[in-house]
Amino acid sequence: MIHKWQHGLCLGRQTLLHLLSGLLIASFVSGCSQQPERDLKGEFDVEVQQNYFRNFGTTDAIKLLEAAGVYVDSEEPDAQKLDRPHILPLLKRLKSEFGMDPIAVTTRKDPNLILAIVAELPPGVTQEEVRAMLLDAQNTFPGEILQQWGYRWLSLDFLSQQDVQDLDGL
Repeated sequence: MIHKWQHGLCLGRQTLLHLLSGLLIASFVSGCSQQPERDLKGEFDVEVQQNYFRNFGTTDAIKLLEAAGVYVDSEEPDAQKLDRPHILPLLKRLKSEFGMDPIAVTTRKDPNLILAIVAELPPGVTQEEVRAMLLDAQNTFPGEILQQWGYRWLSLDFLSQQDVQDLDGL
């Protein structure tokens, strides 16, 4: 003989099982119909080619930094200098080791003010090779070397040690 409370427990289990199976099916169906994952590397390559090159000035980053170009350095007297003592040798190393031609993306109003540095990955050179070199360079760089990769394009940015400490304090 089944007592009323036992009957309710059986119905409760069945209801719970139906709810769980319904949730599993719903999550499976919604998982299958989600938007495809964004291709961030492809989007970055398009951003470089369609925005940077069309809307900003571009020039050889090595030549600009050797002359009067300014990327990370500021005019503050006690600010750490990175452009010529650290960034320029790194860009020259990218060129000599991999044949990459770093490009300075500049403002049109002040062609000496660098907004970004990008370089196209040459045929036959892998991202892993360049990443390994940048990781090696990071060991002696006084701050952080930031990388954003597309399939064809690399963007480099740099933080001074003070910037890193300020960010760590947040």
